[in-house]
Amino acid sequence: MHFLFQQVTIIIKCVESTNEIYLHINDLTINNSSIVIKEVIQNQTTDDLKPLQIESLRIDQNSHFFIINLRDNLKATYSYSVYIEYKGNLNNDLRGFYRSSFKTPQGETK
Repeated sequence: MHFLFQQVTIIIKCVESTNEIYLHINDLTINNSSIVIKEVIQNQTTDDLKPLQIESLRIDQNSHFFIINLRDNLKATYSYSVYIEYKGNLNNDLRGFYRSSFKTPQGETK
């Protein structure tokens, strides 16, 4: 089993005003203190914008959702960046981080 330490910035577009962000996770450990959410302006996050205030974080163990509750609502039609650092296990179980392969049209396995 290999441990992977990663970070990701996810760009989301809010289609309906809400104060919650749901992310699907399975066998991942989130570094809660690393989470930064900012409004995206013209496809770029501006460093001078303050991060949105996070009210609470929770995990729904049944659905494997990581739920971020914000103090204020995200605005419909606006885009936001969600930065998260996390750790996961590389496994063969087809959940979380897992090994996979595919065959090219030429029959090569990648």
